Amino acid sequence: MLVKQRTMLINTLRGLRAEFGIAAAAGPRHVGELVTILADPADARIPAPLDDGLMAIVETLRGLEQRIARVEKQIVAGAAAIRPAAT
Repeated sequence: MLVKQRTMLINTLRGLRAEFGIAAAAGPRHVGELVTILADPADARIPAPLDDGLMAIVETLRGLEQRIARVEKQIVAGAAAIRPAAT
């Protein structure tokens, strides 16, 4: 569910940015490009109210990334704990 939410936020961010002619490749690893553009105070292509809203999406996305990383670590640790020792 967390990964699905992350995908939805990324697509929302990409779609809103594309409305203003700012595009990036699909996928989570390309979100950094959009965030860099968004964080640039000299880039005035996005109106201030939308810019603030997009930053809220970015903050939510960062929180999801942290949660996903924690859950993945727990899954790996759990799998390692139940895996039989090699003989």
